[in-house]
Amino acid sequence: MLKRTIVFITLLLFLSAIGGIASAAAPYASVIAYNQSAAYHSQGWPSPTANTLGTLNIINMTPWDMSIGMNQPAGTQLLKGMIDSSVSLAPGPLPGINGKGWSPSAKSNAAFAYHSIHLNLAALQNVWKLDNEVSSLKNTYVSNPVQLVFNSQSGTGNKTVALDFFATSSSGFNSGGNPATALSFGDGTNNYGWQTAMTKGTNVTHFLTIQASQGQGGSGVNSWKPITQRLANTTTRAGFNNGKATNVQVQVPNYITTSGLAYPNFSSIAGDGGNFDLVVILQTGDYVDCALIFLAVPSANNGFLQGVR
Repeated sequence: MLKRTIVFITLLLFLSAIGGIASAAAPYASVIAYNQSAAYHSQGWPSPTANTLGTLNIINMTPWDMSIGMNQPAGTQLLKGMIDSSVSLAPGPLPGINGKGWSPSAKSNAAFAYHSIHLNLAALQNVWKLDNEVSSLKNTYVSNPVQLVFNSQSGTGNKTVALDFFATSSSGFNSGGNPATALSFGDGTNNYGWQTAMTKGTNVTHFLTIQASQGQGGSGVNSWKPITQRLANTTTRAGFNNGKATNVQVQVPNYITTSGLAYPNFSSIAGDGGNFDLVVILQTGDYVDCALIFLAVPSANNGFLQGVR
């Protein structure tokens, strides 16, 4: 098994590096999408790796329609540099499973699934040259945030909440000799992250991040709750702070390829008469596609939210 070490971090790789794009005060979840130096495991029960297949699936399994990047001018190419040049993602709606539109939307791939977007990614072996170059880190780029607005097809409304989705790509995260953080999340006050030997070296590394977005409806940006600890079996281990062991016990995921946020009882904001939490999951991993998945979970079934930070 790969050695796993848990650390408290300030997300220098993401939030500090991109400054005004994302605030460290807002809840967020990040996951490694690809690391070129990670080895595949082909025998026995495989240890998780950072290798993925070359696609991103965006899947809306909620009753709420949503908009993707509608705060950008019409026709803007979203996630430019991350997506293969043969395809594009422009601002637009993504229907929910609500009985109103069971035919594929313009952005859905009918051969793949309704209420979803299936995107080929750029070559994983190369740094994605995204919208913004980060001068403090060699060959590091961050995409412009793609705003995801729920319960809206136009990107606006009083009964909505939102997240920003963005990608980071680099060949220089590990130039100082320390492994990059493979999975991380913040609760609005504290930041938490996991490092593994898998991310040592200076090869190409890609990350995906979702973060609570300012300026939307609901009871505030900090109503989003990280659920990373609840997405897989966990093991209790001593925490580390700046490389030094502490007596604080924290939960270490056995699998480092999934992370996410939840908005408890989003139905109370959407006014749909239901009683559902909104759950957003980032998933990558060994021999699987990258996925951004939206779920509606009955609020009474609060397993995702038990014990979250």
